[in-house]
Amino acid sequence: MKKRTESIMGMAFFGPALVLLTIFLFLPMILTLIFSFTDFFALNPGLTHFVGLDNYIQIFKDDVFSQAFFNTVKFVIIIVPLQGIGALVMALLINKVTHCKKYFKVAFFVPVVMSLAVVSTLWIQIYSPEGIMNAILSFFGIDAQPFINSASQALPSIAIMSAWQGMGYQMIIFLGGIQAINPALYEAAEMDHATPWQKFKDITLPELKPLCVFVLITITIGAFRMLVQPMVMTGGGPSNSTYTVVYDIYETGTVNWEIGLASTMAIVFAFFVMILTVIQTIATRDKEDQNVNKKAKRNNWILTVVLLIVSLLFLFPVIWMLANSFKPDAAITADMNSMAAFIPPALNGNFFENYVSVLTNTGFVRYMCNTLFYAAILIVLGVIVNGLAGYALAKINFPFRERWLLIIMLLMIVPMETIITIHFLIIAKLGLLNTVLGYVLPMIVNPFNIFLFRQVFLGLPDDVYEAAQLDHCGPVKYFFTMVLPMSKSVVATVSVFTFLNVWNDYLWPSLVFTSSDLLTAQIGLNAITSNDNTTTGQTLAVITMVTIPVIIIYSLFSKQIVEGVISTGSKEG
Repeated sequence: MKKRTESIMGMAFFGPALVLLTIFLFLPMILTLIFSFTDFFALNPGLTHFVGLDNYIQIFKDDVFSQAFFNTVKFVIIIVPLQGIGALVMALLINKVTHCKKYFKVAFFVPVVMSLAVVSTLWIQIYSPEGIMNAILSFFGIDAQPFINSASQALPSIAIMSAWQGMGYQMIIFLGGIQAINPALYEAAEMDHATPWQKFKDITLPELKPLCVFVLITITIGAFRMLVQPMVMTGGGPSNSTYTVVYDIYETGTVNWEIGLASTMAIVFAFFVMILTVIQTIATRDKEDQNVNKKAKRNNWILTVVLLIVSLLFLFPVIWMLANSFKPDAAITADMNSMAAFIPPALNGNFFENYVSVLTNTGFVRYMCNTLFYAAILIVLGVIVNGLAGYALAKINFPFRERWLLIIMLLMIVPMETIITIHFLIIAKLGLLNTVLGYVLPMIVNPFNIFLFRQVFLGLPDDVYEAAQLDHCGPVKYFFTMVLPMSKSVVATVSVFTFLNVWNDYLWPSLVFTSSDLLTAQIGLNAITSNDNTTTGQTLAVITMVTIPVIIIYSLFSKQIVEGVISTGSKEG
């Protein structure tokens, strides 16, 4: 193919993604930087003035921002070791057992596919003064705890819940890494009579070091981005004890409309996260290339039984949710201090009363249908736009291809919460608030999906395209009729991730939609459960109905989801 023709084709394939990246990533990042030096007030933009570094000086003098920054760092310090070590231990134990391995993978991953809004709403019930957590503590003779109602306990309580929700993601990554270690290394260690600890210290840990770096960075970035949990559970309280930097950015930009100040916070936050990411990468870089081991199998029935018990304890919030979603509030309260709290009631005429009430008396069915419709649109557009861009980066030699690839990889670590206010302003300026198009447009292009497509397309044989050219098959036709069919696995993976992202998204639809006719399942969930007339049983029924679709999707496409999760921790670039 002539160089000029190939350049044109490459830009044609990469172009749609580039346009969307420019509008919804590059432009917002530039505007955020510009606005940070102004007093831009969204409700009166005509009075905007250049203020230099005044905003930066102001936020560092602001007690609320300082408190939010301290809370965020405290949350990171709690959750990073808790979630990281917990995920590694789970992966090591699951890898060791020979029985029920698939069950354990599913059991520990289930909370991951539940949205933060759903998990937060569920744990409000668990942490309530009369909730199941205090009932369990009472059983062991421990006084009832205030949990999220206490300034000293609220943040650690949210951290524990967040670690529970996210741990399975890192567990799958670690498990994939452990299973990829050369068995010969452990066999050599066995011959040297190495102890289990020596094998772990000298073989497993060094081999997992690149994954440990990735897991450490992803947990840290995710922790710094905490917003939904305190927004749903505590509103940032009590006494601002759970008010975080991202929450402050969100409130300042979309509630107070002080875009200049919010942009300053976003710049400081993004800069801090990126610097911390670089420091973590350097501090945990491989110093040497170590090789050694494989472990001998033992009778692990005991370990299997232990893991079964641990998995049930791990899933107790989900089990409690399901069992009590079929009960009236009086029965939930009566059963709270016994094992009956985890057992559904006998099947009778009122068994599905909570579900029937929610489905008939609220707009929940409409919210579910809306979300499925948005997901379908984004799956189709996302596969096309991100797939074309990924193919261009993998197979077409167009100008600045390597630089664009580097930019895509860097965009994967940019906290999207830092530019969501600018997204809102762009959509408002285009007159697209409260429209499907306004919701969909910023979500079509996804740097991670582009990168995922590119990694898979790299493995496609070039001779297939050459043969297609001989049959007068053009590049566009070749992409849709041959490339995508040959890459069904990555198409399925991207489609599943897109569905889960749309289904679990809370922040963006809460900004772009105000009409009840357009609300998504997550926003509808919050609207229903925050109604004073909604009972505890109905709340649990709503949470269950929001959770069931993602669990079904996970059950059907667990292989693609796991492959996608493992690929995010791949050592290859």
